[in-house]
Amino acid sequence: MSEELRELQGALAKKYLGKQGVHGVSVNPAEHCVTVYLDRPSNEEILLRRLRKDSAPFEVRAIHSPRARLA
Repeated sequence: MSEELRELQGALAKKYLGKQGVHGVSVNPAEHCVTVYLDRPSNEEILLRRLRKDSAPFEVRAIHSPRARLA
């Protein structure tokens, strides 16, 4: 992954992780996509709109999954 994409992933993680149910952010340059992992869809449309703006020109994909827990 290029330095530019690492910086994008870091900036998105810093801004969104732990907020509004976001527990993961991933940048996939091969698919030209940012994947965000959500454990609950609270105000999801507003969140996705902001993510699309911050991650342009990448597409944004939301995946609903529970947070990983240590046993």
